[in-house]
Amino acid sequence: MADVQEHPASVAQTPPPSKPAKRRYGASCEACRRRKRRCDGKGANGVSLCKYCPQAGIPCVFPPRSGEASRIGRAYSELETCKELLFGLARASDDDRERMLSKWITKQEESGMSSSRGSGSDRPTKRARRDSISTIMSTTDEHNTSEHPESPVGEVHPEKDIAPTMHGLIVADHNHRPVLPSIDNQYDQTLARLIDFACAGSANLGPPTVDEARLMLDSYFCWQNPRYMILSRPILEMSIQNIDEQFCSEFLLCSLYAVASRHLPELQSRTDDFSIKAHILLAAELCKPSSFATAQGLILLAANLATQGSYSQSWNITGLAVRLFGDLGCTADMVPSADMDAAEVLSRQRVYWTAYVWDKSLSLAMSRKPTLRTKTPPPDFSVLDDPVNAWKPFYTPFQKATQRVHIPPVFPPSNEMTTFYHVCLAYQFLDEIIEEIYEHRERRPLQTRSFVLDIRDRIIGWQGSVPPEILLDTEDIPELPVPPPHIIEFNLLVHTTWILLYRPFLTEEDSATAIPHSTTACQKSATDIHFLLRLYESNYPLSRIFYLIIYAAFCSATIDMDLITDEDTSVAAAARSRLELTLRVLAVGCKYDLPGIQKSVVALRNQLDKTKPSSNAISEDKAPVKVETELSALDISPLLHVTYEPSSAFSTSPSDGEFVFGEPPYLGSPLFGSSVDWNRLLAEHCSSKENADLDNLPNWPAEAGLNFF
Repeated sequence: MADVQEHPASVAQTPPPSKPAKRRYGASCEACRRRKRRCDGKGANGVSLCKYCPQAGIPCVFPPRSGEASRIGRAYSELETCKELLFGLARASDDDRERMLSKWITKQEESGMSSSRGSGSDRPTKRARRDSISTIMSTTDEHNTSEHPESPVGEVHPEKDIAPTMHGLIVADHNHRPVLPSIDNQYDQTLARLIDFACAGSANLGPPTVDEARLMLDSYFCWQNPRYMILSRPILEMSIQNIDEQFCSEFLLCSLYAVASRHLPELQSRTDDFSIKAHILLAAELCKPSSFATAQGLILLAANLATQGSYSQSWNITGLAVRLFGDLGCTADMVPSADMDAAEVLSRQRVYWTAYVWDKSLSLAMSRKPTLRTKTPPPDFSVLDDPVNAWKPFYTPFQKATQRVHIPPVFPPSNEMTTFYHVCLAYQFLDEIIEEIYEHRERRPLQTRSFVLDIRDRIIGWQGSVPPEILLDTEDIPELPVPPPHIIEFNLLVHTTWILLYRPFLTEEDSATAIPHSTTACQKSATDIHFLLRLYESNYPLSRIFYLIIYAAFCSATIDMDLITDEDTSVAAAARSRLELTLRVLAVGCKYDLPGIQKSVVALRNQLDKTKPSSNAISEDKAPVKVETELSALDISPLLHVTYEPSSAFSTSPSDGEFVFGEPPYLGSPLFGSSVDWNRLLAEHCSSKENADLDNLPNWPAEAGLNFF
């Protein structure tokens, strides 16, 4: 019985010998077996006869191993490789570490591409370079706190960057595929990490406090925004609350802070920090779809660069903003569609004409042809003005305590949009004058005369349509309320335009092609500029003056330099009085370290010194005595502290007179005058009327420090 019971067990334990069953793909190599494909295997000498692996560019492996053993073997091999890389990174310097990581990423990508061609269902997923960088740069909070709970701040742990990549070496369930985040989401996360990494090196690159942000916004929208109307405060504040990246972004805010903080004593030390962060954010901003916030931030950043003296960079950034207009649908003759909301319509219109006005201002400083030269009139922005909206000067508590500030008893109407509308029209006239008179030097005198007479009539007709509260009558301005600064600046632009129109023709009064009204118009404009400068100086801080005011003062000075030696004593005395204020305004620019202004002021001051005749130049009719008496009474004490060698301040270019960046500035570019020796003209201007051939107004020297905002 026992034998019968034990028999099945013995049979099961020792089965009868039988011929092993052949596996269908037993002779195939490992790769072909994974693909369930027969190959010729290998020959008797051990050489592979497989024709599929060479075609796929993968090694033919014999003898075939099980899939699990193969995966474990690769895992251990990659683990050893990562271990060696980890210890190498820990010992390497920063530069070597960066090189090693870059080399490792490239190798991983190449191996991933090879695996995708030669592996089966368990081949590793190909990772893009962007994903590899994000994996290396990212560290989770759990990893930071668990592995290095007491790591001092700033200590480098390279293994933290490599550790996340080692999780992929664990044998996973290939039947379950995790849901991967979208490429756009990972891209945004990578950009955010890179920005955080770039800004983490300095605590000053952090965002301002709520109070600091409020100070900068109040100051900017009071003093600076009305000049170019880049932003709409209601739209901006609503976008901040709703996190609408179409009209507001961190890049836009940092660019705004960089422009606004320069005029606030409490935040002047952070101006460079805001500018640096804006440049960091610009790289990420350009990777996103075009938005109004990007275009507006670029214009603000260009203005900040121009103020720092980086004119070429400012020009390039401005061009970048203009190139975005095609994506945004911003054109001079844009017709709003029915599906646009009010904010989008206003932003489309304003961002184009903001860039138009800014482009004219920058091209005037750089003697370059403007980018935007449309003849289409702007839309009537005046309908957006609220008559009850008053302009109130903003001063910080520190400014009120340490500076002399003037708070008017009556606040004037703002009229910001109405002023901006007519500023656009004025710049269109100015652009036409520059193009027809200063660029086309080969035009015949009769053609030029015809153009001047035609545009004169058009400007006079336009001035008749400007509201009287915008276009000021200098002979009849009420004492109260005092016009806001942006209205005064608009009137300075108008009178500067008249001088640029007539200044080249002052010496042709007796010729057949003389332009009528040249002398009268220039003298009238110089007188009005003097009045407006005095009005500005009496009510607003001169530290707020910007490029246009300085340029208007310079144009006025060139006219008054002709008149201080006029035979009419009253005319000479009036010119001397105006010149005193003009030079004082220019001296304020020197006080605030504006190198371009310094050179022009020193040239004008030296002209006054050289105008005084020497003893051997006095003739019997004693005519030079009157000149010496007039000049000796001219107060130039505000300019005595200015020290600059004028012999190197102004010179002509060996070729065409264009301004050369990085070299001594050249005046008299083809855009704003012929290649004339400015020093010689200043030296001989008053003492010899025959040699005073100042028939063209030189452009303002494009130097660092000119305050565009």
